[in-house]
Amino acid sequence: MFTAQAINEAGQIVGRRLVDPIGTQAYIWANGQVTDLGTLGGPQSDPAEINEFGVVVGNADTSQVRIAGHPELGYVTHAFIYENQTLEDLNSLIDPSLRLTLIDARGINNAGQIIARTSSQSVLLTPVPEPAGALWFAAASTVFLKRRRYTSHPLRYSFLTY
Repeated sequence: MFTAQAINEAGQIVGRRLVDPIGTQAYIWANGQVTDLGTLGGPQSDPAEINEFGVVVGNADTSQVRIAGHPELGYVTHAFIYENQTLEDLNSLIDPSLRLTLIDARGINNAGQIIARTSSQSVLLTPVPEPAGALWFAAASTVFLKRRRYTSHPLRYSFLTY
């Protein structure tokens, strides 16, 4: 069984499909073909949005269970981005010293801005060009992270909390 979640102007559709016995997994339907987006190591994934470049955001289970030894009680969920046929944990793009954990990504626009959330706040992720050789840096309430966009030039995301 398939359910649709979002569609872009190119007619690409993202949604979930039932994968017995483990639950649901995210897919993208384009040009008559269904592609499974995968997970972040756990059994389930859930897409939220797709932009005009075919970049998908959502959330997926990691391999970490909520309570050790009890997978029946659920898995830890992280926000993901899917682009260039790769599903990536958005948390892998954040400086670990910031101690942020993105649990869900709910929207992405054509500029690459992502609305995501932690357990206590929503954040706006905005890609900004990264100078050659630059590393992580933080300024005021803005956090930057390294990222590749739709082309091959590196980008960072700045985070604004709401």
